[in-house]
Amino acid sequence: GDVINFIQILGSVLDLGVPSDSTVSLAKLSATGTKNSTTFLRGDNTFAAVTSPDYVLLATNDASSVSSVSFDGFFSSTYKNYKVILSNLTSSASSTWFNIIFRRSNADITTSNYYNANFQVYRTSGASGDYNNSEWGASNIQFIVMSGNASYQGAGEVTLYDAFGSSNYKNLTAIGTYWENTSSYRTTINGAILQDNTNALSGITFKPDAGTMSGTFKLYGIK
Repeated sequence: GDVINFIQILGSVLDLGVPSDSTVSLAKLSATGTKNSTTFLRGDNTFAAVTSPDYVLLATNDASSVSSVSFDGFFSSTYKNYKVILSNLTSSASSTWFNIIFRRSNADITTSNYYNANFQVYRTSGASGDYNNSEWGASNIQFIVMSGNASYQGAGEVTLYDAFGSSNYKNLTAIGTYWENTSSYRTTINGAILQDNTNALSGITFKPDAGTMSGTFKLYGIK
């Protein structure tokens, strides 16, 4: 209306950069920095390049009564390390191990080349203590024990180091907290290595010894 026409006329007279169609061209912006399709205008009136974060969510699996969960095809040279966050873990079978298995070429590696140092502490209503559940030359990595009771859940995180590299054996560390059963609560710290060859991994699998499992699995890439 009349107000818009007045602004356009005033802009032309004062050279404010307001054209007749009421738009402001990129060239008329007073912000500093490079103005193009690869930058954005920050709150301090500066054009800056868009940068990708160092910690990126790559995939999520909200599993419900499944025999295993696998992430495959997400490892690349973009990320040096990877982390999987596990929450609300339950199982259909009681007192069953929740295992970790590395993958290559979209297949689980189940040869007897896993070495796992696993230390657990526990607490019951009347006692506390610890266990060494380490393994030598195993076919998978034992992580935590699931209770089989949906009200007694487990959780944890697993970190893989240089999983896509081709000059190193593949390592992980993990920490978990869980109910072994309805009367024993535990926390575990794991360190494990797959020492068969140094070829790049393509993914990772989680599965119980028996029955099915449920929970949320989130895979992150870390530069």
